[in-house]
Amino acid sequence: MSDSHNRHRFEVLTADAWDDREEQLSACHTAARGQRRDSRYWRWRYLEAPDGGALICAFRNGRMVGILGNTYLRARHGEGRVLAGVMGDLSMPVSDRSWACYTGLLQRSLTHGVEHCVSFGYAFAHGNAAALSSRVGTVCVGRMPVWSGFLDVRRALAGRRLGAALSLLVAPGQPLLGVANGERTPGNVVVDSLTDPFDVTFARLWESVAQGRDVGVVRDAPYLNWRYVRRPDARYLRLVARSAGEPAGLAVVRTRPDQRKAYLLELMARDDSPTVLRVLAGEVVRRMAQQGIGLVTACFPPGSAETRVLAAMRFQRWGTRLWDVILTVTPGDRGKREPEASMRRWYFSLGDWLTH
Repeated sequence: MSDSHNRHRFEVLTADAWDDREEQLSACHTAARGQRRDSRYWRWRYLEAPDGGALICAFRNGRMVGILGNTYLRARHGEGRVLAGVMGDLSMPVSDRSWACYTGLLQRSLTHGVEHCVSFGYAFAHGNAAALSSRVGTVCVGRMPVWSGFLDVRRALAGRRLGAALSLLVAPGQPLLGVANGERTPGNVVVDSLTDPFDVTFARLWESVAQGRDVGVVRDAPYLNWRYVRRPDARYLRLVARSAGEPAGLAVVRTRPDQRKAYLLELMARDDSPTVLRVLAGEVVRRMAQQGIGLVTACFPPGSAETRVLAAMRFQRWGTRLWDVILTVTPGDRGKREPEASMRRWYFSLGDWLTH
């Protein structure tokens, strides 16, 4: 179907049309964000997710002028499970940005979600985008708490504008700014790198972690393998703590050696064991220091066992306003906004929203 002159046409990208659109997707995203994604990323996120998804494309006068993605994921919701849609990859080049394009993308995405029995939608949006989305009925749940820990201030600032001058100013404070080492590994806990895919034992680990968490993505083996094993354009360090042969905890890290940064994407322990969490976080810190990383960033819910461990290791929350990422929720048809409208009832990590 061709575009009417100067009018938008919205298309849900189907599998059989994917190959013809991948380069257009990357070009549109690059024009809007100034970053180029590997073309394989789009297929991974919206076709290969365990429960699928939808990538909505806007066209005008024959050109792709907007993108909005919606990945469908199984989520814990109270004592049950529902299908939730996490929106992402909203991209519109500056010259093509308009309210008509934005609302058209959003409406087509919401319609597709209803057709596929999605219970509620959510997104991790930057401040301005969150304010914009509130105009069409989304609820701003709260700002994502971003924890940052310096391993080496000079390394963290290396290569940045004014980095050399700033490093001279802050280097004397390294003993106060720097994170503390974690806990020595107890004799009954062994930490190893995981090289095989996740298996069903990690579903049991997640079920233990999920107790008392009202809403959040189900981190079972299909999800973990999709997110951290099958992604074609990224590699992750996966550390598993084992006790009596079973996973007692998990940490997942992505490094950016060119920027001397690392992201702690997942950190969990059976029954929220503070000992296992400290052991895993300490192992992450040690390995990152050996690799020359200067800064580690993480994100976990307020008041969680993970944040207590990070605080004890002298991670700080100064990155929260600097990143300015807001959790927003689009309620479903149930007429209720609980529990997904309360930040403290969520379980999330940096791996839920940092995909670049």
